[in-house]
Amino acid sequence: MNFEQLFAGLRALSTKRRLAIGAAGIASVVLAAAALAALTYAIDRPLRLPVLVRGIHLALCVGALAYFAWRRLVKPLSEPFSPEDAAMLVERSRPGLDDRLISALQLDADAKAGRLVGSRELVDAAVARTLSDVSALDFRSAYDARHVRKPMLAACGGVLVLAAAAAYAPVEAGIFVRRCLFLQNTSWPRATNLKLTVVDAAQFARTVEDGREVFSVPERTPLQIRVEAEGKMPSSAD
Repeated sequence: MNFEQLFAGLRALSTKRRLAIGAAGIASVVLAAAALAALTYAIDRPLRLPVLVRGIHLALCVGALAYFAWRRLVKPLSEPFSPEDAAMLVERSRPGLDDRLISALQLDADAKAGRLVGSRELVDAAVARTLSDVSALDFRSAYDARHVRKPMLAACGGVLVLAAAAAYAPVEAGIFVRRCLFLQNTSWPRATNLKLTVVDAAQFARTVEDGREVFSVPERTPLQIRVEAEGKMPSSAD
């Protein structure tokens, strides 16, 4: 193994680490978004929040997700991770190296900068022995990415639960999107609806205004209205 191959292995380790951090960060953000969506539905469905309150709640949720994404994704990925940091990961996974890998990198840097102290032949021999010892290693195994599984499984579970809920009640899912994302004044369906029917409606003049039926009833003429409840029947009524 030469230094070019060594740095290629360290770059592969760095790439694996970045991918794992990115996957864990994205999974955490997705899970947080799913949890906020469920919480928003649980609040808005029974309380039927006005549009101003829904707008404030949406802004808070977006702000919380942005901060969470910065903490879990952007900040970890923006932290510097040099070849020396990658070499230290390899050293920790292989205690038998006794810091020889990081020393080889430092000696190579000193040699290129003209700061090398001591016999060049002895340094080259020590570095060559270290490179030979690590030539069979897969540096990527120095980073344990198993911690990514839990947030990814949790995120997938959250998305599947929301998808199943939307498939089970697509009408309510659409209302939720219009109310809580687009802040429209779409009403939630009520458990009980009252259907009003005018008895003997044929004897009265009837017009339609704005989608509503308007009956013209002569003065002092009795008007009988039948009320029928549709949907869930309440146990009592005031």
